[in-house]
Amino acid sequence: MPVYSVTQRRDTIGMTPQALVPALLVPLIGWRLYRRFKSNIGRQELRPTRMTVRIVILSLIGALFIWGATLHPTSAALSATFGGLALGAAIGMVGLRLTQFDFSATGNYYTPNTYIGATLSALLVARIVYRLFIVGPAAQMSYQQGGDPFAAYSSSPLTLLILMLTVGYYLAYNAGLLLKARTKPQ
Repeated sequence: MPVYSVTQRRDTIGMTPQALVPALLVPLIGWRLYRRFKSNIGRQELRPTRMTVRIVILSLIGALFIWGATLHPTSAALSATFGGLALGAAIGMVGLRLTQFDFSATGNYYTPNTYIGATLSALLVARIVYRLFIVGPAAQMSYQQGGDPFAAYSSSPLTLLILMLTVGYYLAYNAGLLLKARTKPQ
């Protein structure tokens, strides 16, 4: 059995630490995307606890991006952040109006508008994939040259707008579902 040094063995396997993280994350992200698209289609059970947890997590994510936009204040970043939140909340209210509710003895259910949720999810996924494959190599070059590896990702107001659009939509939509569940007809 030949003896390999650590670098020889890693090269033989073909997995560097930089390649290992995406290889582990891609299946996890794929599973979460499948679950996200599935939640936009068909009848869903109203689960107030789960919706409350989503609202808290999305609020924290939104707050972090707002904080990040204020650390590097440019009019484009701030406009994209707050514009995306406002537009997402408005679309969330439209989605809530188009949602069908079913309050029965067997449980409380809702059927979301398939087109709105699926379109927003697809838009976010498309933008992330675009940024990974187009901007990813440039970010890797920047990192290898001693620059900031995240500068290429954080400098796109369009990506920030789409992300905050999604956050604003799900914040407003889940909050509306919670209110509707609490004021359900008797």
